[in-house]
Amino acid sequence: MSRLSEFKEFYLKVVLPNTLSYKNYLNEGNFDKNMNDLIKKYQESYGFNLFEDSVSLDELNKEPENSTFQEYSMSKLSGVPKAIINTHYRKFLEYEKNVYFENLQELIDKIHEEFEEDNFIEKFQKTRIELNGNSRVASNDVIFGSVRDDYWTINKGSEKELQYHINNDGEYIRYGLGFNAQASQNNHTPMEYVIPFVESFINKEIYDKLQDYQFVNSSFEDFKNISYGDFILFGKEIELKKDKNRYSIEGIKLLELIYDLEGKQFEAYKLIFSNANLIKENKMNTESKIQKYINLLHYKPQIILQGPPGTGKTREAKRIARELLGLGENDSLERNEQFKLIQFHPSYSYEDFVRGIVAKPNEEGNGIIYTAENKVLAEFAREALEAPFEPIKWEDFRDFLEEKKNKEGEVYFDKLNRYDGIKDQTKNNKKVKSLFYSRKDKDGNWKNDYSGIPVENFCQRNLDDNFEDFYKRYAEWFWKTITNYFIDWAKKYKKKPYVLIIDEINRVNLSAVLGELIYALEYRGEAVQSMYTIEGENNLILPPNLYIIGTMNTADRSVGHIDYAIRRRFAFVNILPKDLTNELGDQFDSVLFAKVTDLFNTNLSPEFKKEDVQLGHSYFITKNTPIDIRWEYEIKPILLEYVKDGILIGQDIEEKINSLITV
Repeated sequence: MSRLSEFKEFYLKVVLPNTLSYKNYLNEGNFDKNMNDLIKKYQESYGFNLFEDSVSLDELNKEPENSTFQEYSMSKLSGVPKAIINTHYRKFLEYEKNVYFENLQELIDKIHEEFEEDNFIEKFQKTRIELNGNSRVASNDVIFGSVRDDYWTINKGSEKELQYHINNDGEYIRYGLGFNAQASQNNHTPMEYVIPFVESFINKEIYDKLQDYQFVNSSFEDFKNISYGDFILFGKEIELKKDKNRYSIEGIKLLELIYDLEGKQFEAYKLIFSNANLIKENKMNTESKIQKYINLLHYKPQIILQGPPGTGKTREAKRIARELLGLGENDSLERNEQFKLIQFHPSYSYEDFVRGIVAKPNEEGNGIIYTAENKVLAEFAREALEAPFEPIKWEDFRDFLEEKKNKEGEVYFDKLNRYDGIKDQTKNNKKVKSLFYSRKDKDGNWKNDYSGIPVENFCQRNLDDNFEDFYKRYAEWFWKTITNYFIDWAKKYKKKPYVLIIDEINRVNLSAVLGELIYALEYRGEAVQSMYTIEGENNLILPPNLYIIGTMNTADRSVGHIDYAIRRRFAFVNILPKDLTNELGDQFDSVLFAKVTDLFNTNLSPEFKKEDVQLGHSYFITKNTPIDIRWEYEIKPILLEYVKDGILIGQDIEEKINSLITV
C-alpha cells in the first residue's frame, strides 16, 4: 500500500471522526478530488510529490518555490489544506514506525508530550473545572496521574467521577472512559456517584453514536446492570508486542489513541459528565423537595398538593408516601399495609369515609340488622393507633445487615469502619453471635483483626425507649460509629408511619365528610366523640403516625368549597407546571409546552390565575405516547373546553389553538 493510500485510510478512520474542523473541506464534493488538488497545488509550490515514500519530515521544512499552495490553502476555509499537512501529515510521518517503551509510565509520558503540544492538557483541565465545579485543576502539567503498578492510570482527580483510563495488561493497551464501582480511597462504595454517569451514558445513547468503540472488558448488558465491585471500560484496545524488556505498538495506533482521547472520546466525556450533573442535580432537587414535604408533614400531619391538571400531584404524593414508609424503588406501595389511596367524588359522605350504618343479614336468619361500622379513615386510623411497638430483636439487625451486604457487596458504618459479617465468638466460655468489622489503618489498608461485638448488646431496647443511656454505654471509641449506625436503623422502628392519600380531595364538601374529625386533625392523639357507637365506644382518635396527603385540581370549579376551618388544619403545597427538558430530553416536547404556556400568558381571562389553570407538564411527555396523539385527544380538547368556560379568551382564540401544532 502506498503512503498516500495509508494516509487516506488513516485520515478517514482516525482524523476526521475526531477533528471536526477539517471535515467540511475534505467532505465537500469528492474526498479523492480534494486530496488530489491538495497534492497538485503542493507540488506546484514545493517541487515534489508530498506523498512519495521517500519524503521525510526534514523535506517538509523546505521553503516553497512560489506561493501557489499558500494561496490555495487560504482560499479553502482559511488555511485548512496547509493545516492538514502541518498538523496531521507531519504526525503521520512521525508515527509511521513502531513506538517502543519499557513500561506504562514511559508511554504516558509520550502521550503527555503530544497533549502538551496540542494544548489539550490545559483544555481538559479547564473543562474539568467547569464540569466539576472546582476552583482549581488537579494538575496543570499532566492529565494522567501516577501509574499504578505499571498496570493502569486514570486522569488526576477522578476518583469520584467519570475516568479517562489507560491500562496495560501485558498483551493490550486499553484506553477510554472508565466507570468504576470498586472500592476507592474514600472507603465507601462509589455506586452513588457511578450510577449518574451510567444513566447519562445509557439515556443519551452515546453507545449507539460511538460504534467504533466497545466495552473492552465487559459487555453492554454488564454495563446496564453494573453492581458493586465492577469496573467497566468503554473504548479501544491496541495489541502489544514484546521484545525482551520492551513493549512495542504500531505508531499509527498510538496516534489514533491520542486523537481519540482529544476528539471523540473527549466529546463523549463532556456529554456524559454534563448530563450526569443534571441527573445528580435533579435527584438532589427531588430528594430535597421530598424531604421538605416530609418535614412539613412532621409539623402538620395533613397536607394538600394543589395545582392545575397534569402537574403530577398524585405521583408526587406517592413519592412522599414511599419515602415516609422507607420503601425502595422495587417495593410495592399499593400492597403495603401502611398505605392506602382513595379518590373522592361528589356523592362521598361522612358515612362513606369515617363511620356509618350498614345493613347486614341477621345471623339468626331473621331479616336484617343495622350496625355501625368503621369506614376507610376510621379503620385506617385504628390500625395506625394499634400498631404495636415491637421490641427490637438482634435477629432483625443481623438480617438487615446481611441483606444489605448481599445487595450492595459491602456495608460501611462510616469511612473507616466496614461490616464484615455475623459470626460465632466465644465469650465467657460460651458461643455468642457477634458482629465483626474491619477498620482502615493510616495507610488505607483494611485491618480484620478486631474482635466481634455481641449483637445482643445492641438489641435490648424497646421501641418506646430513648437511646440516651444506650449510647453512653456503647459509644466507646471503636464502637461509636457502629452505635450511630444501629440507632439510625432502630429509629425507623420507633414510629411506624401510615399514609393515606386522598385524590381529588376538593370534590366533596370536606367539612361535612370529616365531621367531628376536623377537631382531631389539629389535636392528634386526642379522642373526639363520634355520632356512631361501635362495641359500646364512640371515641375516634387520629394518631400522630397517620399522615394524610390530599391532591386538589385548582382548575376544577365544579367542586366543593374548602372553608377556612379546613384550610387552617391543612398545609397547602403548590405543584406547578415546569419544563422537563433537562430531565427527559427529547421525550418531552418543550416547543409545544412553550407555545401552550404562552397561550396562558396572552389569552387568559383576568378572572383566573395562570397557576390555577395552566396545563401541566405531564401532557407533553412523549415517552409512551406520540405528541400528535396527546395533542388531538388530550391537550386540544381541554384548551377548547377552556374557551367554552371563558378561561381562555380573545379574538380568533380557537383558530390560534388549532394552529399551535399541525398534525
